[in-house]
Amino acid sequence: MANYYCSCRTNYFEVKDLKAFKEWCGQYPVQFITGDGNLVGLIGDDPNGGSWPTYNDDTDEDIAFAAELSEHLADNSVAILMEAGSEKSRYVIGYAVAINAAGERLVISIDDIYALVKTEWGVVPTRAEY
Repeated sequence: MANYYCSCRTNYFEVKDLKAFKEWCGQYPVQFITGDGNLVGLIGDDPNGGSWPTYNDDTDEDIAFAAELSEHLADNSVAILMEAGSEKSRYVIGYAVAINAAGERLVISIDDIYALVKTEWGVVPTRAEY
């Protein structure tokens, strides 16, 4: 069985409390990055494939990473979490999640292309995977 490897990062966004945000980041395999002014961002740094944290092996609990991140966002800021990866050539994934301080989210995936082709052209394409 092949392993899944990916890259992920966010845009730059503003947080309410930089110290609290850095402490929150410290519990996850992410790299804290800084942008211009008060803007910050994240890069995924999970040694088991690189994706955003989704599960805590110690507590056997799911991690709602984007929801937790939203609690740190300044009122008019939006964090966009992107991830792209593959399991050898079996499949390739890519998605982006936008989340605001209210916890509202927008999601897009490269898999959305299948529905778009069906809707726009009336064709059901084969999937780019095996």
